[in-house]
Amino acid sequence: MADLAFRPSAEYELWVAGVALVSAARADAVPDDDYLAGAPDQEMNDRRAVCLAAGCQSFWLVDPKTRTVSVSEGNLTRHYSAGESISCPLLAAPLAVDEIFG
Repeated sequence: MADLAFRPSAEYELWVAGVALVSAARADAVPDDDYLAGAPDQEMNDRRAVCLAAGCQSFWLVDPKTRTVSVSEGNLTRHYSAGESISCPLLAAPLAVDEIFG
């Protein structure tokens, strides 16, 4: 899902994720005139902790300048670059970093 509007929790304003992965059950539960409550299943370093605390399972920070992807899950962050593949429990198969920037 691209350009997903959500509120990580009631005290935060509306945020927009450029790309997000949300389960069909959560997406279907959101009324057409409302926004996703909590973080998407899939924006910046300062938002990572908020999103993870609000239920995000895998937070990806994609940097087109350096062509790198940082993937945070729980307390662990892994950094990937060209030639590497990202394994994530939310993906059916590993994703090559080169495909993201291709």
